[in-house]
Amino acid sequence: MQLTTPGRVVVDRDIAGVGTRMLAQAIDLPLIVAVELGVVFIGGMLSAGSESLALVFMIVVGAVVPFVYFIVPEGRGRQTPGKKALRVHVVTVDGGPIGWRESVIRNIIRPIDFLPVLYVLGGFVAIGSSRSQRLGDHAAGTVCVRMPEEGNLATLASSAPTFSAAVEALSGGTPVAPSYPTLPPDLVHDLRVYGDREHDLEPDARTALARGLAARLEPFHPRPEGMTVEEFIIRAAVTYTGEQTPASVAGYPELPPGLIAVLELFRARRGDLDPERRDALAERIVEHLRAYHPPPPGMGADEFVTRAAATYAAGRR
Repeated sequence: MQLTTPGRVVVDRDIAGVGTRMLAQAIDLPLIVAVELGVVFIGGMLSAGSESLALVFMIVVGAVVPFVYFIVPEGRGRQTPGKKALRVHVVTVDGGPIGWRESVIRNIIRPIDFLPVLYVLGGFVAIGSSRSQRLGDHAAGTVCVRMPEEGNLATLASSAPTFSAAVEALSGGTPVAPSYPTLPPDLVHDLRVYGDREHDLEPDARTALARGLAARLEPFHPRPEGMTVEEFIIRAAVTYTGEQTPASVAGYPELPPGLIAVLELFRARRGDLDPERRDALAERIVEHLRAYHPPPPGMGADEFVTRAAATYAAGRR
């Protein structure tokens, strides 16, 4: 399935088939059961005071839990644990991120897909669909796709010519280099001024200026989903003004844009990764950095990549 990301990068993503989605459900269902058992336990405690109150609590909360489990993560643009484990994302049929409306519709219809038991109806409908859509997907206009493995991050982003395009490439698929529009000269000038002066501005003034520039820039280059306004503008300043980074001026080797984007992504997500996964990801990035900047003796992969990210990713030392 070909999708176009908000950064105008065309990517190919595999449709998540019935088997993949069944495996995701197999991970999610025990978690839902565990939560339901917790509801029963709390209901048992409440029954000591009022059996009727405990019964109402167990019926109402027990019925709501399965819907909340799916609706809330998907409505916030995230994944259930089962989908995350199998790298399955829910997108609209046009390739965009789903919102609360799509999440509510596709999951309100989930009990019908479940009929008569274990998603038999939904499974047959998905098998007969060219995009493996169950009834809820048809009603909400959504599709489940599989994201690529993290394996070779630098290779995944290597063909993206700019920071923004590389970030989009890392969100899934093989990028097709976009043709970026020509910006008005005054906007390019203002981006250059922002890039030069961002460190000298007070936080409130910097944010206000970035928002004003973003409003002028987005008609030409939409801001990628999830990217902050300030990050969007500083990336745009580097992309459109063609300024060399202080790191390169200081004699540091010039890195490919894709590798710089990987460093930026590592820095942004480092705090969300568990130590084991963070160290494994850092080790893979070190293998790509080694050709340009060998790690100092005795320095761990995590520290080396973190320092490299601070040096290269933001275009400043």
